[in-house]
Amino acid sequence: MATETWTRIAVPLLEHFANHEVEYAARNDAIELGPIAEALDLDVDAAEVELHRLFTNGYLDGGYHPEYPAGTSWMIRPALTAKGARAARVWPPDDAADAFLAIIERRLQEAPPEQRGFWQKIKEGFAGVPGSVTGSLAVEAVKALAS
Repeated sequence: MATETWTRIAVPLLEHFANHEVEYAARNDAIELGPIAEALDLDVDAAEVELHRLFTNGYLDGGYHPEYPAGTSWMIRPALTAKGARAARVWPPDDAADAFLAIIERRLQEAPPEQRGFWQKIKEGFAGVPGSVTGSLAVEAVKALAS
């Protein structure tokens, strides 16, 4: 359930804020959750809970004012933190191993059908490798490409 809530509610909210960050930074008025939840086709009560978690746990910054009933909470200049930007995939992960795996995942998603098998095998090959090893390989790969 937690993973589903993250994927189905929290990530779309973070992506929304990533897509509207410049607009929201320029606004001086309150931004209500209700219209955002509606635009994303999210249950307002669930979106309210997740929005609170995102602000409380450092994914979003700005003025946040929880209200009742659900959907009437409002924000002033909400913005992604570095943690939020990474979760919304606006910034790369801060860990080399995670960044390397994110690149592989992105290549897999963007690859034409005839190349997906190649990227899938690479992804599966790294699935059980400890992060320290994957991170070292990522650093070595970058060094090799830079020279």
